[in-house]
Amino acid sequence: MTSGRSSIKYHIIQQGERLDETRKKILCPKLTRYKLLAIVFILVVTVFCIVISNSQLHFLRGNSVCLSGNSSNHKERLEHLPHTKRRLPQCIIIGARKAGTRALLSFLNIHPDIQAVGRELHFFDFDENYELGYDWYRKKMPYTYKTQLTIEKTPSYLVESVVPERVYAMNSSIKLILIVKDPVERTISDYAQFRENKIIRHKPVIPFENLVIDADTGDINRSYNAVRRSIYCRHLQKWLKYFSFDQIKIVDGDNLTRAPWKEIRKVESFLGISHEITKSDFVFNVSRGFYCIKNDDASEKCLSRSKGRKHPSIQPWIKNKLRAFFHQFNLKFYRLTGRDFGWDDSYYEDEEEEEKGQE
Repeated sequence: MTSGRSSIKYHIIQQGERLDETRKKILCPKLTRYKLLAIVFILVVTVFCIVISNSQLHFLRGNSVCLSGNSSNHKERLEHLPHTKRRLPQCIIIGARKAGTRALLSFLNIHPDIQAVGRELHFFDFDENYELGYDWYRKKMPYTYKTQLTIEKTPSYLVESVVPERVYAMNSSIKLILIVKDPVERTISDYAQFRENKIIRHKPVIPFENLVIDADTGDINRSYNAVRRSIYCRHLQKWLKYFSFDQIKIVDGDNLTRAPWKEIRKVESFLGISHEITKSDFVFNVSRGFYCIKNDDASEKCLSRSKGRKHPSIQPWIKNKLRAFFHQFNLKFYRLTGRDFGWDDSYYEDEEEEEKGQE
C-alpha cells in the first residue's frame, strides 16, 4: 500500500509578504515605469493643447480690430497661427451703396468668429476680375480658422445684373446681407460723394437738381445712377430669382446709425454665431454725430472722415418730388420683405398737408 501522505508541497507565505503582493495586484496591476511615464506625457500634452487653444481664442478676441485700423498686421499674425487658411466667403454684403455698408462690416469685424475683407474686391461685377477665377478670389481673403466666417463687401453687387447668378454658381447656400436706408437720403448721400470727388479733383460740379430732374419732362431722372440704386425692390427681385429670402438678411441702415448694437445682434442671429457685440462696444462721438467702436483702452475707433460727410443743401421741392417718386417702389419693397421701414411717413404727412390746403 502506498503511503497516505500527499506529494503536494506547500510554501508558507508570511503575513506581511502576502499583504504586499495583494496590494500590488489591486492598486497597480501590471503597471511599469514606462507606462507611468506615458500617462504623465499624455497629461502634459493635454494641458499644453488646452493652454494653446485658450491663448488663440484670447488672441482673436483681443486683436479683432476695426477695418479702419491696422487690420493688415492682424491678418499677418493670424496667417502664422496653425490650422488657418484662406477660404471663400460664407457671407457677402451686397449693398446698398451709401447705406452703411462700411460701418456694418467694421462693426461685425469686432466679433471673434468673423474675419472681414478690408477692401471691395469687385470679383463678381468686374469681368476682368471674374475671369481670373476662384483661386484669385480666395487669395484675396484673410486667413481664418474653420470655425470662423469670412465676409466680403462690395456694394455694387446689388445693382449689377450678372452678379446673382455668378454668386450662386460659387455657393448656392451662401448668406447675403443687404443694408438699406431712406432712398431719398441715400440718393443725396450718393450725390454728396460724387460732389466731393469732383471738388477734390478741381473739376466742375453739376448741381443735384440738374442730375436728378429730367430737363425735358420735369420728372425724376430714372437713368441717374444715384436714383437707380435707390429702387431697392427691383434689385432685390433679381437676387430672389437665385436665392431664397431666408438666405438674405435685410439690415435697416437708419437703425444701424441710431443703435448699432441692436441691428448687429440680429445679424449675429442670422449668421448663427454667438452674441458677442453689445452696447458697451460703442461710444457716441458727438462731433461726428454717430457711434464709433470703443477700444479696450477706452479710446475710439471711428470710420474715416469721408464717412458721414455733410450733405449739401437740397431744396424741399426736390426732396418732395423724390419722395413721391420712390413711394410706389418703397411699398413694393415692404411687401417683398414683409417689413415697413417707415420711409413714407413724411410722404403721407405731405399729402395730408396738401389736402388741408385745398380745403
